[in-house]
Amino acid sequence: MIDKNIHKNEFRLRVLCTNTCNKRCSFCLNDFQPKNQEEQFLSEDIAIKAIDSYLGVPNKKPVVTFSGGEPGLWSSLLKCAEFSKRNGACVKVCTNGLALNNELDAHVNNWHIHVTEIFELPSWVSKQKVVIQFVVCNGTTIEEMLRVAEYYKDCQIKFFVNFYEPDKTSLYGKIEAVQKLLGCSVATRFTGVQVNRGSLCLGCVKDCITLKGAWVFPDGSISTCPQGVLPKHFPKTFNEYAKLMTCAAWGHNT
Repeated sequence: MIDKNIHKNEFRLRVLCTNTCNKRCSFCLNDFQPKNQEEQFLSEDIAIKAIDSYLGVPNKKPVVTFSGGEPGLWSSLLKCAEFSKRNGACVKVCTNGLALNNELDAHVNNWHIHVTEIFELPSWVSKQKVVIQFVVCNGTTIEEMLRVAEYYKDCQIKFFVNFYEPDKTSLYGKIEAVQKLLGCSVATRFTGVQVNRGSLCLGCVKDCITLKGAWVFPDGSISTCPQGVLPKHFPKTFNEYAKLMTCAAWGHNT
């Protein structure tokens, strides 16, 4: 049901535009950022430097993902997405729908849209570019999941289990049941101790859903770990960003 090594050889950059969102979903992972803290927005200058240095590292599939919080609240999203796409990156935007924008769409390869309830997608968006993401909680019914899957049947659909649920077995059971009913037309992601991360994660026993990459946080810090197991760094120069990205790509500590 789950390919735990699907992204094993990739190295991605995840730009956390902000730590806040216009919704307050209890099950939202928020890229492991603490909730209900003082509102922060990433500096555009830091974002551009981080993206530029990431794209300078040899990488077969450079992917820049804009997430948060809700990136639709970040005033620099259009400029940074355009910069990423123009310089050869595959650009992904994780949003609750607020970031959907026709002008921005030209610079986005994939819209990862987190839905809590069904809503109609704008007519201009190509459904082939959309990944519908839905979090499965204890109270979620298979009927709800089927409604989401059937409504967005022309899009890619991915069900995530609630990260905060201590026993996820029944949640995976619901996903598997829906996959069987729909002929496996929906995907999921393994939540647990990862086996497909880089060498910097060896020995980590924390549950995670992340892939090998570097995270740029709203406070301007950078780390290869979104959960704080490995230290954050606050680069001051472009050369420092470049060094950090190279170390992250090859699995070295600085």
